[in-house]
Amino acid sequence: MRTYPHTGVRPVWLGLLVLFGAIQLGAESIPLTNSGFESIAIVNPLQDPVHFTGDGKLIVGAYTQPTNAPLNSLAVQLPEPVAGWMTAGQCGTIALGGQFPAPEGRNTAYVEPLGTLSQIPTPALRGGTIYQIEADIAGSIGTGAQSYAISLVAEGGVIATSTSVATTGSFLHVVRSFTVPAESPYAGKPFGVSIGNVTASAGRLFIDNVRLSAQPIPTPVPIPSGALGWWRGSSTTNEITRDSGSFRSGATTGPGFLGNGFVFQGGLSAMVLPTTFSVPSQEFSVECWIQRTSTSLAGTDFEAGEFFGGSDLGFTFGLTHEGRLYLSHIGVVSFYSTTHLADRAWHHVGVVRRGGILEFYADGLLTDRVPCTVNFRLSGPYAIGGLGTPYFGAAYGFLGAIDELTAYGRALSASEMQSIAAAGTAGKVPLEAGFGVLPVPSTLIGGTPWSFGASLTNTGATLWTNVLVSARFPSDSGILAAAASSGTPTVDGSTVKVELPELAPGGVVSLSVETQAGRSKGGFVTNHFEAQFVEKTLGRIAIPVDQVVSIASTAVPVPAGAVAWWRLNGGAADDFGRSSGLVSGHAGFAPGIVRQGLVLDGVDSSIQLGLAPALQLGDLTVEGWIRRTNTSAISQVSFSTGAIFGGGLGSYGLTLSSGGSLQ
Repeated sequence: MRTYPHTGVRPVWLGLLVLFGAIQLGAESIPLTNSGFESIAIVNPLQDPVHFTGDGKLIVGAYTQPTNAPLNSLAVQLPEPVAGWMTAGQCGTIALGGQFPAPEGRNTAYVEPLGTLSQIPTPALRGGTIYQIEADIAGSIGTGAQSYAISLVAEGGVIATSTSVATTGSFLHVVRSFTVPAESPYAGKPFGVSIGNVTASAGRLFIDNVRLSAQPIPTPVPIPSGALGWWRGSSTTNEITRDSGSFRSGATTGPGFLGNGFVFQGGLSAMVLPTTFSVPSQEFSVECWIQRTSTSLAGTDFEAGEFFGGSDLGFTFGLTHEGRLYLSHIGVVSFYSTTHLADRAWHHVGVVRRGGILEFYADGLLTDRVPCTVNFRLSGPYAIGGLGTPYFGAAYGFLGAIDELTAYGRALSASEMQSIAAAGTAGKVPLEAGFGVLPVPSTLIGGTPWSFGASLTNTGATLWTNVLVSARFPSDSGILAAAASSGTPTVDGSTVKVELPELAPGGVVSLSVETQAGRSKGGFVTNHFEAQFVEKTLGRIAIPVDQVVSIASTAVPVPAGAVAWWRLNGGAADDFGRSSGLVSGHAGFAPGIVRQGLVLDGVDSSIQLGLAPALQLGDLTVEGWIRRTNTSAISQVSFSTGAIFGGGLGSYGLTLSSGGSLQ
């Protein structure tokens, strides 16, 4: 945990410390099979026995070009990885002797004017797929306006093509994407790709490093519930409340991830929200697409640039110059991820405050879970691209573009964040649907039955088909009973689901399950609920919700021989009344493993117990729960150890080293 601005580090959290005398306790994209191609054909003007590898290098072997073959014209299949390509027109690779110099001195394939290089069609063009063709392409030195075409072919004909003009004398990496709709008549047919030199009067077209890849066409994801604001970037309008903000210091709209987005210049640049906007809860989420202008600067103020910012003592979500996501308690302390987003590509980023934990997301992946027990001022003012109100004259404006930013008044689940990122350029869509789960306590007792459930409502005007509501529980849970308002639920291990052929407008289907959490000690488990259905205009829709629950073990009696028990629930009292203490220095209390625990700053914080005669023991056992704040340092005044429990000089003490060893 770094500070903002710099303050002290709190390296140790401590809870439920018990001391025993005279007792000993035991320690218990869719992959393609033909995904890469190198130099595609060979030429042997001297007709000597030679053999080339796929990238044009000479190796031991033999191949003799037919004596009657025209110079540079051949139709010969080479060994993998380049097998499966054919040529039309004159084509070849640069001879090793350099008789046909290529740009940049590469050993590469070329095609003459009106020649075409094609992959022999392979089976099963997939509908609902985006195919991407990449290649390094260069025109002949000294020629201009040399056009080429990159095409997707099926059944001997071109079904999609893209044309452009090659640079002369140097290679340019070219990427072309072709979308094949799910209902395409070519779906399931043999297909291939081709690169052609389409200018009759120009010179050779040089081709190298051809790649083919594919991924499913992304589908829009329904915007999760609890959205407070959704700014699509084409205007300052909040799509949820329909009110508008205002640009500050040069902020504007420009090319974004989905259509237009917000473009910021750093400094005071921002889109300031109306003063009526606020966040209602200490649990919240912010997610958006971002693109840096500079790989070395995230902003022009100090060390960072903000995506979404409040004002003094509020929170702000942003990026450091080095590319680390962070959330700051403005003017007090900052919490950092280990992510590094230092390129100029578009990335989906998010932060979730869930209880005393911050979750950071990059491109749909949960990258870090960081303890965060502070209380933020939530009233604003807020802004996109900078702080709502400058802090000592600095607004930490972002240097780059932000698109589709959405703020929520609840903690999004990991599956919700992943779905938004996976939707990509399909984006989020408003959906006339209600989906929710039954609330449960923040902590459940392992092995104790509890009722869970979910309900889906069609609040729109379109019939839904193939409706599925499901619940998946941890594998060590026991399903005791299941019921549904419509249809018959089925149980498969720890998964329960109910399926309906359709759900009419106004229709509701609910699923209820009685189960019990496993008896695992401590930690969190996730119950996954999901609704799926096909809606006429949007296609298949999936709405996932994760219910994160803390699992507690059944309480056990304190073992015999205990002489002191500090629960640390906001005070220093010994439950046995013999060795209560006084809170000293900067010690404080925060949520712990069981209710509250003691938080120490690693400098002068502690609980002082005095002489405490009951603790003056020879044979003894000490046990309690601890959690480190810093994985490399254990104290701010000692390089090696931090005390968990201990007496004075010559007495006993339990310590932890910086490396994690108990002593």
